Amino acid sequence: MEELSDGMFKTLLPIAIQWAEEKYEILMKRGIKLSPLALKDARLAGIQYPEQVRVIYIHQIPRPSMGLLKLANDMMHLVTDQSTGLPISYGIYLREDCRENRAALMHELIHVAQYEKLGGIAPFFTQYLSECLHHGYAGAPLEKEAVESTALLIP
Repeated sequence: MEELSDGMFKTLLPIAIQWAEEKYEILMKRGIKLSPLALKDARLAGIQYPEQVRVIYIHQIPRPSMGLLKLANDMMHLVTDQSTGLPISYGIYLREDCRENRAALMHELIHVAQYEKLGGIAPFFTQYLSECLHHGYAGAPLEKEAVESTALLIP
């Protein structure tokens, strides 16, 4: 499979942001509030408004299922069958089997703090997806920050 070009990325970015905004609405309507321990972890992660965070525990993390957005997701290996979570602003999809995995939730909470710092869904997606395109998922600076911070906060 060929690589995703910068031009294709620029075309798909608004579609990806729209997809995320639709998922965010679901998260905010159906998600549950954080437990007291998770609220403490959210504060440790640097979230300014942890009481706004909502989580949906789900069997499989949602991902684009059709068209060019699905193709781009598959090419970049962003959301896969192995994905444990997907943060979208103050909403988090977390795999059901990770419900008691404090480190998995902390990782996503750090991404929530990144959303806050960057100013929301569109700025986060623009930076995060661009980093994944140019550095690979594991090498993306925002992803590396979440991995490294989780290791420091939840040893």
